[in-house]
Amino acid sequence: QYYPFLVKGFPKYQFSARDVRTGITFLSYGYEKSASNVGIFLFYLLSHLKNNNVDLSKLVMQSDNGSEFIGSSKAIYAKTAYQKIAGKFNVTTALIPPGSPTFNSDVEAMHRLIEDEFYDVELYSDKADFLNKAFTYILYFNYLRKFRYKFGKSPFEILTEYEMFKNNNAFAILTFFPIILDTFIKYFDFSFPLCGYHVHISVKHYLV
Repeated sequence: QYYPFLVKGFPKYQFSARDVRTGITFLSYGYEKSASNVGIFLFYLLSHLKNNNVDLSKLVMQSDNGSEFIGSSKAIYAKTAYQKIAGKFNVTTALIPPGSPTFNSDVEAMHRLIEDEFYDVELYSDKADFLNKAFTYILYFNYLRKFRYKFGKSPFEILTEYEMFKNNNAFAILTFFPIILDTFIKYFDFSFPLCGYHVHISVKHYLV
């Protein structure tokens, strides 16, 4: 169902992160599955969490062994954008064992759900409409969709069971607008230790 839009120049790749404990999911998109896009996605996500008072020092980011995360085996001492950004925010990273996709089963389950419930049923007038509908879907996914293996609760219900998230910032944490990551590459220079800086940009720019 999404293929005709891919031909029209819509982004090819989905970048996603899912919290194992609550099931909360964050999305963005890219034209390339590149280390730069992974770095931008992580910077966007961690900035969002930090701005909403999440203690990043207690966060562990788990990924597979793709080159966009760990780099080339020939560049053994070079850090990827993903690793640099994680270090900048004092976030621990962990890799699953090679050839063991079941270690990422939570996020893989989400990938199947979004295919069935969103990509296979929606049509889009343009890229802005696509991003708006993706945002609407992920709001539904995080706030309303209940999961049997999470005791019949939604991610939002699980989050608000924790005392630190019972106030209004629980709503803000889950309100994460998807962006097209490639459009932000010009704001980053991953060759430097700080890996770029945050620039406040209007939602109109996100919809490019």
